[in-house]
Amino acid sequence: MLEEIRKKLAEVIDFDNRKMFGANAFQVNGIVFGMVKDDVFYLRSNDEDCEKYIKAGMTNFNPRNKGKGMPYWVVPQVVIDDKAKLGLWVSEALAIAIAAKKMK
Repeated sequence: MLEEIRKKLAEVIDFDNRKMFGANAFQVNGIVFGMVKDDVFYLRSNDEDCEKYIKAGMTNFNPRNKGKGMPYWVVPQVVIDDKAKLGLWVSEALAIAIAAKKMK
């Protein structure tokens, strides 16, 4: 899964990839917008944006199964397989990650 995601992301964005907390994180200028953990691809989201993931039946990253989990959601395969959709979802995830970093 990781290599597939790297190849597909390379078609829509210039990014760096690094290990982070047992996952492979995807980042731009040090800002993480997505990751692959246990062969599952996640993108950064927020309270408003997560609705599209929920409507698609996806779940958020919750490694300890406590509380709300983290603001990363499983990306539907239909999005992964569609270059235009993937580009849009990745752009939105990066914008959300940048906004979250500015709020800190």
